[in-house]
Amino acid sequence: MDPREFFPPEELEAYLKGKHGERMGFGVCPAVIVVDLTYAFVDPAQELTGGKSGWPAVQANARLLEKAREKSVPIIYTKPSEHTRTHPVMGSVSRKRVEAIRQCLVKPGSNDIVPEIAPHSEDYVITKTAGSGFFGTDLIKILIYYRVDTVIVTGASTSGCVRATVVDAASYNYLTIVPTECVADRSELSHRVSLFEMDMKYADVVGLAEVLEYIAGLPQRPWEA
Repeated sequence: MDPREFFPPEELEAYLKGKHGERMGFGVCPAVIVVDLTYAFVDPAQELTGGKSGWPAVQANARLLEKAREKSVPIIYTKPSEHTRTHPVMGSVSRKRVEAIRQCLVKPGSNDIVPEIAPHSEDYVITKTAGSGFFGTDLIKILIYYRVDTVIVTGASTSGCVRATVVDAASYNYLTIVPTECVADRSELSHRVSLFEMDMKYADVVGLAEVLEYIAGLPQRPWEA
């Protein structure tokens, strides 16, 4: 899906004349950040999930992660901290949503990463109390350790925690990539608008095939423990 196809030509022109949306491209040392692909944000039976885009995004992520592991690309997962359930002083995604998050996380298994993309022993799982995977976490330390220059951001929701993570990644001056098939949202409208705005301002929003081709062309990088 090309996010630019969603916008009327005259509105798109207003962005393009200001040089918005120009491609940055890929660097030489990527990492994959998988944002909140837990049952709470994938399973339609959960209150925080809507629409049908969750499971297709999981399947697309499974393809991406398989190829990333073949080239020893670092993989970092995020999920909400249990503190959002037990201690509101520790923070939540936002004050506006603290009760919704808390009610969801009390359900057994709701905060588990779905098994189709379960982390491997060499991967990282970080918990967060805000939307962005960078805020108050060790994510930036992991990226520095691996000398990352490119982050591939996936997960849910496109308009929420994915977008927040993308904005922070761009703020840290990373080349930021969003594969369209690998992100999901409860709202198709929010999904499309968020992809468009990220593509215009913060990231290269591209198809999964392009990302897989990029990964396939990477050299093997044996990381030290």
